[in-house]
Amino acid sequence: MAELNFKTTKRKSFARGRASKTALRLVLGGVALAGILIRLDIGA
Repeated sequence: MAELNFKTTKRKSFARGRASKTALRLVLGGVALAGILIRLDIGA
C-alpha cells in the first residue's frame, strides 16, 4: 500500500513540475514579447 501511495505522489509531483515549466515558459515568452513590442515602440 505504501508503495502505491509513493508512486501516486511521484506522478503528482511530476505533473506539477511539468505544469510549472509550462507556466515559466509562458511567462518568459510574455516578457520577451513585451520587450520586443517596447523596442519597436521606441524605434517607431
